[in-house]
Amino acid sequence: MIVLWLKAFLLTLLSELSLMRLVVKKPWRRQLTKRCLLANCLSHPCLWFVYPRFFPYALWLFSGEVLVVLLETAVYGIRGPNDFGLKRAFLLSLVLNLFSCALGFLLL
Repeated sequence: MIVLWLKAFLLTLLSELSLMRLVVKKPWRRQLTKRCLLANCLSHPCLWFVYPRFFPYALWLFSGEVLVVLLETAVYGIRGPNDFGLKRAFLLSLVLNLFSCALGFLLL
């Protein structure tokens, strides 16, 4: 299970960091790259090892991803010198997580 998690974690980091750097404009890019790394280091292990698994799998995955999007929205939306805003933070988190989840289903 640890090997599969590590593969999924690395794929998530690679896909979300790459896409984030493509869609986020320069004033926020550096700050949000760090926050993306932090958000995934917090949320990914929690979803895999803390959030209890239940059936049906689709419901577990959907509810877990909703929690991840909300957690990552909070991390991206933290006020800083360049205020990104909660609405943008939510949209960014949603797009990044949909992308990495879909990619994980295709490749893992």
